[in-house]
Amino acid sequence: MGLKRGQQFWGAIVALTMVMTLPFGAPSSAVPIPTPPPRTRETPADTPPPGSTAANVLPFDSSVMVVLDDAIGSTISQRNQVARAHLKDALSIGSTVLAPAGTPVSIDIIGAQGAKSGDVYGYVDISVEPVVLTDGSRLPLRSPYSHLTVTTTAGHQATVGVEDTIGDIFIPGHIIYRMIRKGRNVTLPAGSIVRTRTLGTVSINARGEVAIATPAPVSMPSSAPISDFRPLPFATQVIAHPNQKPTPYRATPEPTDSPSPGPSAAASSSPSSSP
Repeated sequence: MGLKRGQQFWGAIVALTMVMTLPFGAPSSAVPIPTPPPRTRETPADTPPPGSTAANVLPFDSSVMVVLDDAIGSTISQRNQVARAHLKDALSIGSTVLAPAGTPVSIDIIGAQGAKSGDVYGYVDISVEPVVLTDGSRLPLRSPYSHLTVTTTAGHQATVGVEDTIGDIFIPGHIIYRMIRKGRNVTLPAGSIVRTRTLGTVSINARGEVAIATPAPVSMPSSAPISDFRPLPFATQVIAHPNQKPTPYRATPEPTDSPSPGPSAAASSSPSSSP
C-alpha cells in the first residue's frame, strides 16, 4: 500500500513537470514597450543682456586656455613677479574675433615658497590679469587652481605612511631622516597650458559693439555691518536739555609761584586781638 502511494506521488511529480514544459501554442505578437527618451542634465542657462541672443553671447565662466611663455615654479618664482603667457586659441563669438590667438596674458605671482624639511611641499599662488580684447576692453579671467602645489592622493599618503612605519622599525635612524627629509617642489615649464575661466558675460549688439557684464555682487544681509571703531562726527553734536538751568561762569584764578596757605594755617598765624 505504501509502495503504491510512493509510485503515485512520483508519477504526479513527473506528469506535472511534463505539463509545465509543454508549449501552450504560438506566442502572441510582442507589444513593444516604449523607451523613454534619455534625460538631459539641466544646467542653469546664463541670462544674456537685454537685446542679445545666445548666438552672440560668450557665457560667464567660459573656458579659456592660456599657454605659459615663462616657467612658474616654487623655486624659480618670486612674489610680485609677472609671468608672461598668451591665448592658445582665438576668443571669438561666431564670426567676430574678440581676441586673436597669441594675445598676451599676464599672470601675477602672489606668493611662492620652496620645499622645506619635514616633508613640506613647495607651492605657488597665482592670479590671472584681465585679457585685453581687440576693442580695448578688458575681460577678467580667473584660474580654477590659484594655489599650485604637488597633489597627492590618499593611496600615496597611505603608502608613504606604511613605508615610514616599516623604516622606523627596521632601519636605525629613520626617524631622524624623516625629520630632515625635504618635500617636493612644483614647476610648470614654459609651454604648459593653464585653464582659465571668464569672469563676465560678453555680448555683441546689433551695431557690433562689445559689452562685458560682470556678475552682480553678493547680496549681504539686511543687518548693519559691525564697525571696529566709532567714527567721529563731522560737527560737534549739541544736545539740548530744556529743563536744565545754565551753569554760571566762574573765573579760574591765575596760578601763583608758591602755593597759597590753607584756611586753617592762615587762621592760626593771624594775631589775636585783646578786648
